[in-house]
Amino acid sequence: MQTGQRLNKYCDVCDINIPQKAHLPKYLTDSENSTFWQSETMAEGIKNPQTINLTINLNKQFEITYVHLKFISPRPESFVIYKKNKNNGNEWIPWQYYSGSCLSTFKLPEKAPILPGNEATAQCTKEFSDISPLTGGRIAFSTLEGRPSAENFEESEELQDWVTADQIRISLVRMNTFGDEIFGNKKVLSSYYYGISDLAVGGRCKCNGHANECIKSTGKGLPQKLICKCQHNTRGIDCNECAPFYFDRPWRPATSFEANECLPCNCSGLSKKCFFDPKLFEETGHGGHCYECMGNTQGVNCERCLPNHWRSPNNNYCKPCKIMEFVNVNYDYKNKLIFIKQECPWKIYFVAPTKFLGDQRFSYGQYLYFSYHKLLEYAPRTSTELQLIGSKGDILSLSFSSQQNPNISTNKTFYKFKIHSNPKYQWNPHLNETDFIQILTNLTSIRIRATFFQGDIGYLSDFGLNSVLDVSDSKYSPSAVIPHSSSANWIENCNCPPPYSGQFCQFCASGFKREFPGPLSKCIPCQCNGHSFGGKMCEPETGICYCKHNTSGNTCERCANGFYGDALIGTSEDCKPCNCPGGGACIYLDKQLICTECPEGYTGPRCEYCSEDYFGHPLFGKPCQK
Repeated sequence: MQTGQRLNKYCDVCDINIPQKAHLPKYLTDSENSTFWQSETMAEGIKNPQTINLTINLNKQFEITYVHLKFISPRPESFVIYKKNKNNGNEWIPWQYYSGSCLSTFKLPEKAPILPGNEATAQCTKEFSDISPLTGGRIAFSTLEGRPSAENFEESEELQDWVTADQIRISLVRMNTFGDEIFGNKKVLSSYYYGISDLAVGGRCKCNGHANECIKSTGKGLPQKLICKCQHNTRGIDCNECAPFYFDRPWRPATSFEANECLPCNCSGLSKKCFFDPKLFEETGHGGHCYECMGNTQGVNCERCLPNHWRSPNNNYCKPCKIMEFVNVNYDYKNKLIFIKQECPWKIYFVAPTKFLGDQRFSYGQYLYFSYHKLLEYAPRTSTELQLIGSKGDILSLSFSSQQNPNISTNKTFYKFKIHSNPKYQWNPHLNETDFIQILTNLTSIRIRATFFQGDIGYLSDFGLNSVLDVSDSKYSPSAVIPHSSSANWIENCNCPPPYSGQFCQFCASGFKREFPGPLSKCIPCQCNGHSFGGKMCEPETGICYCKHNTSGNTCERCANGFYGDALIGTSEDCKPCNCPGGGACIYLDKQLICTECPEGYTGPRCEYCSEDYFGHPLFGKPCQK
């Protein structure tokens, strides 16, 4: 050191146990100007060049605006600033190179221009690489300086990712010297080292625009960590996904013009569970696909009643059809027919028993038949007197007089209808063969108009449907075969390779899904990360998995709300309960479990402490109060 006119020099040894002689990394970011971090000297074995890394772990993602360094030693001749974020895996991405010899040291030109479309590129500059000043030199790096799209930052996903980091590394590559290392004088080499008094990083919590603040989520005596206080029905450390039940549209980051909040699924108030269905969103603009519908309902919005149920105008729930409430149903044992007397203005139908429903593709090209007559002579002609209803609510219908059958009569009349897509058979609407058979794949109802007027009576008998019993199926016993029945020689049955199933190999086998939407796409294995097994592993058309082991997501790729762990490992123990109040979510950081959805007024890794401005002692049963 220099004092007055005399030059006093002295050497000393750093000592971690003596505060005045300890120059630890923690002094890089403390509030004292007199403290600093210092590396070993060249006399103690530091080569030149030899890389020394200083790494800052931010414990969550931040959008960084600048990195500032102040040196007590000469600034390095060459060094690099790197960043890492979870979107880039474990790869360190260079942010900025500094060197008086960019081309020879880093194989980069000096100050290469940054062009639109390639803005996530690190420059190399010789600025800040001079040996002077010998102390007090500063370096300031701005993440957006010189980037063409900086003024339109919100519209540039490239720049948003460029400034995002959860770790920062300063790599000191080569010291600035006067060439003294050539002579190897130990006393001189002791004066060469890296020394930094201040390291400042400017930025903001990355909350993707869905939070106004980051809050502490730690307890007393534990390392402080920040987590976004999410709004707009989002959740996650960075508010990076939609909260449960808010899957009506894809998650998007907010902007200064649009909140892009996650919207609730429209389940008609009949379900609390849904998932995001990309195919549904593409078709309708709404992606919330409800499941576990209540009130005897079904459909992506729980908007339809289950078969043989009805919804009154003033009730959201569907009730089982109890036909006895509206009509008189009778059975004539002598003539073996049923008849209905209509005593209300509703349309009344005979409904086939369940044995005629389900998969009836074997009936394609065959006949449905019955005998019918009614009490009153007049009957208006309609096209919906006979109806075949599929699982999606699709209806194929005919009038009684179609296919050259007689008109409705007061005399018992036999009717016979061929089930075929050919337009000459007059099924409405006219469908191609594939779509027609698709309805037969899962018939949910066969209905025959019973009456047409109040006070009328309809009579039905001899109902039948030509179909097939697959006697090779193990679920049928030999006694199930009807005596004197003939072989169904019109039926084809394919021998399907492993990924396929069905009479014509038209379905994906259990454990497989369509690679792309549509019946002609090949079947590939369900991708459920080992969390779906037995029976139906995933939905064969969309590939959405039926998740177990406390996992969620289209491929069971994450732990369900209220559980933590790595669902990608693929074992039944991947996701463990958070045991947070109210079943709230949590994260696992640095071998510590932290609840992220503490009730208002609570904080701490387990929500076990009161927040600022609240008092109480939750650990002893005293709630936090304002």
